[in-house]
Amino acid sequence: MMSFKLFLVNNIIIFHVPAVFLNLMLAFGVMSCFLTILVINTHFKPDEEEIPKSVESIAICIAKMVCWRQYSCCRRPNNSTVDVMSLSEKNNSENTIGKGRGKGDLTWQDVARILDALFFWVYVWLIVAMTILFTITMAVGNKG
Repeated sequence: MMSFKLFLVNNIIIFHVPAVFLNLMLAFGVMSCFLTILVINTHFKPDEEEIPKSVESIAICIAKMVCWRQYSCCRRPNNSTVDVMSLSEKNNSENTIGKGRGKGDLTWQDVARILDALFFWVYVWLIVAMTILFTITMAVGNKG
């Protein structure tokens, strides 16, 4: 891809629309490599290392934006089933509340998956927008 870019740069003006499009696509490719390294490093952080509250709050905000799993804004909770339990089971279940994985209990792997989903959707929409703009520019530019 880089040799093709060099061929284009030598044969056309640097600010010609295809050259700008190709430069942006190459920049997106390089950016995706760096973001992949970030996601992989985040995924393989040790579980013993605590997630800072600022990172956790940012991750939860991003998770809501990309509708990730239990943070999905698009799904309604399923309240159609009723569980019947005895009073002693109810008392035991109240004592264990908060000890499982809840909404605010993220792991580094969850943070990595949330970042991956964000980067994926941003990348997809940027590529679609750039391609549409490139196509429109080439169609309008060739009429005159």
